[in-house]
Amino acid sequence: MQLVFDASKKMLMDPTNKLYLRPELKAGLISVWEFDETTGTVSTDAHGPNDGVIGSGVSFVAGKIAGAYDISETTIDNMIVDTPTMSFTNAMTINVWIKPRYANQQQHVIKLITEDQADGDHASLIVYCTSPSDPCDFAFATIGSALEQGLVNSSTYPLNAWVMVTCVLDPGQTYPLIYVNGVEDTNQTGRIAFSGSGTYTVYQITMGNVYQHVVADCVMDQPAIWGVALSQAQITALYNSGNGLPYTAWS
Repeated sequence: MQLVFDASKKMLMDPTNKLYLRPELKAGLISVWEFDETTGTVSTDAHGPNDGVIGSGVSFVAGKIAGAYDISETTIDNMIVDTPTMSFTNAMTINVWIKPRYANQQQHVIKLITEDQADGDHASLIVYCTSPSDPCDFAFATIGSALEQGLVNSSTYPLNAWVMVTCVLDPGQTYPLIYVNGVEDTNQTGRIAFSGSGTYTVYQITMGNVYQHVVADCVMDQPAIWGVALSQAQITALYNSGNGLPYTAWS
């Protein structure tokens, strides 16, 4: 059954049976940054208390949903949330619209540091691409003593095109999950079973941060973090047939 999101009703519709379902997108939501600023150095958390600091590596541009941040590979100062009010127990979801560009190494687009950064404990959405003409792929890694380990590598997708990437840790699933444009990517290699448990506190969030001297080179829009595992229906609603769904329309 292919569900279609009806933005006017804020509901998913089954076209065959004319049935409507209302996915709850704010349940378990911790933070969402709309990236609609046009000036200043504050990135506003539209849902929670976790405002970020916008660095000199960010330009304000048109996005998938209103505004977006253009993050330059040539700088290292992007968006940081220090000492956020954020924790999760076993499950979590990261969702973001991204337009990746060329980079010659892996780029940590969103990184949640859960312990001392020196210990390497983090959860990251990573973009891989190796040359200006190559497509990219995505990975979701949870690394370190607190989160145990999980890794998913997905299919390849074109550069310089908007994609919605959703990373899910679900205690009911053996592996972390990646959805691209609302569809679970099952073309995965190098998977490591997720075995983390307990409640973890996030000490810092970085977006477009440095990893081995490489800075994310992309345009980003509306990153959001939940302390629960979103369902396929909820992810379908966020994708909204490729149009994206503004935070103001989330039920």
